[in-house]
Amino acid sequence: SFPTRRSSDLLFNGVIMLIYGDLSDDFKLFIEKILNENKNIRICDFYYLGRKYWLKQLETTVDGGFLTKFFKINPKKSLKNEINALGFLNSKNASTPKLIAYGDTFLIISDVGAAVNEIIEKERNDLQKINILKKCSEALANLHEINLIHGRPAIRDMAWDGKKISFLDFEAMKLKQDLQKQKVLDLLIFVYELFRCPDVKDTWIDEILENYYDVDTYNLMRLKIKKYKFLLQLLYPFKNSSKKDLSALIRILKWGSNPQTSPKARL
Repeated sequence: SFPTRRSSDLLFNGVIMLIYGDLSDDFKLFIEKILNENKNIRICDFYYLGRKYWLKQLETTVDGGFLTKFFKINPKKSLKNEINALGFLNSKNASTPKLIAYGDTFLIISDVGAAVNEIIEKERNDLQKINILKKCSEALANLHEINLIHGRPAIRDMAWDGKKISFLDFEAMKLKQDLQKQKVLDLLIFVYELFRCPDVKDTWIDEILENYYDVDTYNLMRLKIKKYKFLLQLLYPFKNSSKKDLSALIRILKWGSNPQTSPKARL
């Protein structure tokens, strides 16, 4: 069910807009104005009293790679999942944007900085890139430490404000009974998406993962990759493929098949 903590409701174009938390009447009217002005915009930002917010609306077409399309088979359900997840995560004080308002076809959240993939793309200093990615790795470990999962933790779904990493886009989050398997899948997707990123070098991966301090989850993730290393021989002729998904699959299988040191557990 949708989050229930709210101060008031507004009727917008015949649809109830739920206000999450305490907002002034002026802010509520301003939100209605933003919705009216951006009816056909998927994602946009806006400012109110000097603070930045984001409007995200129902996706009508799904772009991106295989994993993106796999996790967004039903955009309406995905949006509902994200609203539910944000409400739940806000209640747990997790590193996520604050849910401000939502309806059947949209949500509004607070700004938590620039997307990490955009920062990595623009940053020229490799050491700075690695440091930010290590913070992403640690942030994922922090999330797992409190028994929460993301569902699709690509660096495009993480934000950096210069102080901390926050997670975005919880459309794929599903809390099931086998939490450990979900953590392993979370970490596997995070590593796979690093290999998909053209601005991340393969030689950085081990250093980035040094900050993922959940050794048990890390080792289980490595074992899962090794189970499929036999695919390398079949895929190796395509190692120079321009297809991101195929190239990333080959690279992660190659990386996972090599012996390496596990991250250090947090004391």
